[in-house]
Amino acid sequence: MLRYNNISIKRRLILIQSATAFVSVLLCCIIFLINDIKLFKESIARKINSVIQIVGDNSVSPLLFMDKEAENKILLNLEKVPDIKDAIVLDKTGTVFARYTRAGAEVFLLPEISRENTFSEFSGRKLLVTYKIFQEKEFLGTIILRAELTDLNKIISNYILVA
Repeated sequence: MLRYNNISIKRRLILIQSATAFVSVLLCCIIFLINDIKLFKESIARKINSVIQIVGDNSVSPLLFMDKEAENKILLNLEKVPDIKDAIVLDKTGTVFARYTRAGAEVFLLPEISRENTFSEFSGRKLLVTYKIFQEKEFLGTIILRAELTDLNKIISNYILVA
């Protein structure tokens, strides 16, 4: 504390202003980062929800006619969405009807299925989405998709670099 007392008022003011500016910029960077992460998660959730609804609509016929081969072909189209790592289609009894796992992805265990028609849940850098398939009012099955948020690392590293 003696050193601070020996500093001139001019230097003290400069030090205080610099510290205040540094803290302000740091807080702004943290707020912007948190906001961008939130917006990114909302965006990826909307994207994956759209994909799962399309897959669900296309899965009505295979589930009605118990055509596992047709369902597997539908799930193979998920290869075009790089964020999706796994997909499982369950029939109305809850038995695995078809499964897709991207090459190199770890196989995940079946989660507890929500009662909601569509359910999304973030866990770290993973997103789990479930979607119940109906034809008119008849329940046919459930689709479960797991996506990894690989671009989230890019967002965080870019903010750290800018900060």
